[in-house]
Amino acid sequence: MIGASELQSKLQQFSGTERYHRYGSFNLTDGIKYLAEKAECFWLLDIIQSYKFKINQEPFVVIQLERNEDESFTFYAYKDWDSGLSHEEQTDELIVKQEIPFSDFPLQEFHFYVIGGVILLTTEY
Repeated sequence: MIGASELQSKLQQFSGTERYHRYGSFNLTDGIKYLAEKAECFWLLDIIQSYKFKINQEPFVVIQLERNEDESFTFYAYKDWDSGLSHEEQTDELIVKQEIPFSDFPLQEFHFYVIGGVILLTTEY
């Protein structure tokens, strides 16, 4: 698995996508496919897939993955998101919240988008 600093550096290099990659009912950009392969986190895409009916009802969804103090993670999906507000302050916008007891995901936190059935990095928007 790739380390956190190398992964962050590589992900920043993606802008747009050359082709889409099918994953369940979603299309992945090159950057998201790279993330899933290098960070070995197809489980993250499976979580999105499991909430496809809720997520696909919104035209623009922000996915936030955040490491907790006990090394667990929390998965959030918002229909709109303000990075200046806490999760508690954005409850009206919350679509999904799921606790993930364990993961070796290398980043402390990460967010990306789901737009019109396409999962993409923020740099690919």
